[in-house]
Amino acid sequence: MPAAPPWSGAGWPRRRGRRRRLSIFPWPRFLTKPRKPFCLTASLPAISAARPLPLPDDQGRTRRAMTRLARLTKGFPGPWRGVRMLLLPAVLTVFLTAAGASGRNALVSSEPAEQADLATSPADVVLTFAVPVEPAYSSVAVLDGARHRLDGGRIRRDPDHRTVLRVPLERPASGPCTIVWKAVDAAGHSISGKVAFQVAAPAPSSGK
Repeated sequence: MPAAPPWSGAGWPRRRGRRRRLSIFPWPRFLTKPRKPFCLTASLPAISAARPLPLPDDQGRTRRAMTRLARLTKGFPGPWRGVRMLLLPAVLTVFLTAAGASGRNALVSSEPAEQADLATSPADVVLTFAVPVEPAYSSVAVLDGARHRLDGGRIRRDPDHRTVLRVPLERPASGPCTIVWKAVDAAGHSISGKVAFQVAAPAPSSGK
């Protein structure tokens, strides 16, 4: 095997470490000195994880109930761990159903009121709901004791209060009457019900 030429550097101890770059121009300090890696999270202000963002009322109640139930059943041994897995979805379903039902429509009041006893026939029927309703998709019928309709089928919504429906009567009411209504809100949820009231019969006129 031929010997290596003297200019190749073979046989000399190899120097460990980084080789210094030789140049006729001095390199800037920030290029030659190693720097710590930039961390974006370290430069931002510390955000406490103990205070999460506020949630709506229904979601907040559901989260607190789930956390409380998980803490209560955390120490249950053996087969009781499966009970926690069955109870958590059940509690979540109950809370979500209650939260969804709280935002739906309902009849707040009516004129005449339920089981009202009137001396004279009202000129119109007024229904007030919890949320705005659509008169184009709602229906209100005023029936007498013989199931004859007293209104003309016209429904008017109060321009100042979108939760109020007015139905004028074309014939005077007498005796037991019933208001059969169905209301549809803007979300498409429909509810229905009945309101019963009584109108005194007119006194017979005495002829002379």
